[in-house]
Amino acid sequence: LFRLFPTKLSLFQGCIHYSFDLVKNEFAKAIINQGGQEALEAIGATYLKYLLDKDLLGSQLQAYALGSEPEIGPLVRSRYCDLWDFIKASTGASNVQMVDIFSKGMLLTVLAGMQMFEEEPEWITANEIISLP
Repeated sequence: LFRLFPTKLSLFQGCIHYSFDLVKNEFAKAIINQGGQEALEAIGATYLKYLLDKDLLGSQLQAYALGSEPEIGPLVRSRYCDLWDFIKASTGASNVQMVDIFSKGMLLTVLAGMQMFEEEPEWITANEIISLP
């Protein structure tokens, strides 16, 4: 492990790459032969599955929280923009649709990180959030 990642920083940067690669690859699989609204819905459903992985979820939340750190921020911003560009190009989504899917995704990420769906299931469900217009 230390040959691949000689420092804690390089290990964390590797985790950031891994989590963004995983999400992007899963989205790519989900939208094969789909476009438009169908592709956006497939991405939403895929992201719900991703939120169940607490390790990846924690890695993502830590990456966002450390976005102001010079060694982390540029990488996180680059990978976030890359994910945005991939979804926009793959689905043909408008900027309004992109803001909608990313804002819902961030809300889901924060709520999942707080274990809201497990601890407060009557409050709102993840499926209700992604189904909102």
